[in-house]
Amino acid sequence: MVSDRRGRYDLPELATYAPHRPAPSSLSEKAYHLIRDRIVSLRLAPGSMLDERALIAELGLGRTPVREALRRLSDENLVEVFPRRGMFVADVNVRDLADISEARAELEGFAARLAAVRAT
Repeated sequence: MVSDRRGRYDLPELATYAPHRPAPSSLSEKAYHLIRDRIVSLRLAPGSMLDERALIAELGLGRTPVREALRRLSDENLVEVFPRRGMFVADVNVRDLADISEARAELEGFAARLAAVRAT
């Protein structure tokens, strides 16, 4: 983990693209983005149990940043918490996939129109 003079941490392994998102300013923010990326890219399968110790080892971060990240993901309904059972990646239902596909079709058309207009 490398930080610059301003205390920002690099995210070399982050796969999702968000040009408006600045570099994370804290370890918990870095943990949030890394875990969220694993959930969104399905590297953490829907319905699978989240092993906090494994995430800590895999990310090379401490317990507190990972816990804060998981709490934030729970607030966003990407992680489900069941007392005395553990934390699980939220399931994806068919209705959600239909909504996502519908939005994606609109966005892809808009992106194609912008690319055509801005092409040089």
